[in-house]
Amino acid sequence: MIEERAFEASFLSRLDRLILAVKQVRAARAGQRTLGRVQGPGLELQNFKPYAQGDDLRFLDWNVLGRLDELMVRTHRSERKVEISIVLDASASMALPAEDDKAGLALALAAAAAYIAVSENDAVRLAAFSQRSGRLAFSASMFYHRRESYPELRPFIRSLRFRGETALDAGAAELLSQRRVRGMVVLLSDFLVAPAHYERALSRLLAAGYEVKVVHVMGEGEHVGAFPSGAYRVYDSESGEMRELRLDRRVASHYRERVERLISQLKDFCHKNSVAYVPAFGAAGFETTVMQEFPRLGLVR
Repeated sequence: MIEERAFEASFLSRLDRLILAVKQVRAARAGQRTLGRVQGPGLELQNFKPYAQGDDLRFLDWNVLGRLDELMVRTHRSERKVEISIVLDASASMALPAEDDKAGLALALAAAAAYIAVSENDAVRLAAFSQRSGRLAFSASMFYHRRESYPELRPFIRSLRFRGETALDAGAAELLSQRRVRGMVVLLSDFLVAPAHYERALSRLLAAGYEVKVVHVMGEGEHVGAFPSGAYRVYDSESGEMRELRLDRRVASHYRERVERLISQLKDFCHKNSVAYVPAFGAAGFETTVMQEFPRLGLVR
C-alpha cells in the first residue's frame, strides 16, 4: 500500500530537504530586517524591526540606538506551539475505486503532512471520522511533538478503515466540542457531497478561529472518468442505493463536467475564505503532490 512509502527513510529524507528549502526561500524573501513573530521573551531572538507607536519600550535595543541613532525593537520567536489536527474523511467513498488506491493516497498524504508538521515541533495528531449506523464514528491519535515520535503514528494509519457515510459537518462539530486551543485543521476528503455540506463544515471551523487547509483527494480514474463504455450496475457505497445505467460518450462527458464543477466550486469557496486548497488526484502523483503542493499548506514556517 502506498501509505507505507510515507514512512520510508528515502522519502523522509526528501521531505527534510523540502522543509529546509522552503525555510531558505522564505528567509531570502524576508531580507535582513524582518518582523519577528512576537515582541518579548521567547525561545530565541528572531530579528529587529523599526519602532512604531504602541510597541513595548522594554524591548528597544539601546545598543542600536547608540550606534545607528535608530529606534529598533527586538523581536523573538514565540514559545507557543501550534496544535495541528490532520483530519481524514473515513467514509466508504474514500476507498473507491479500489484500483485507484484512493484510501492509500489519503493515508500517505496525511502521514506526510504529519511528518512535516511534527518537524516544526508543533503538537500534531491524526484524526478520522465518518457516519456509521446513524452515529458519528470519530477516532484520533494522541498529540505528538517531536520528529522522533513520528513512527508512533504508523499503527493509527494502519488501523483506519474506510466505511460509512460522509459526515463533514458532524466531524467539524466534534472537533469543536473538544474545546482544544485554536490551531490548524488540515482536512483530507473527496468532498463528494453537496457544496452546502462542506461549506457548513469549513465555515464552522473558520468561525471558531481555526486556520483551515483542504487536501482534495480523488483517484486518477475517478478524476478523469476513464471507465469503459457499456452497461453498469452502480452501487452507492455510502447510501446502499443501486442504479443501472449505460455508460456511453454522452454520459462520460456529463460525468467529467460534474467532476470539474465539483473541483471548481470547492476551489472557489476555499479561495474566497482564505483556505489553502491542494489537489491530490491519483496515487501515482503522491510524491509530486507532497513536494510541489504541500509548501502552500503553511505547515513549514
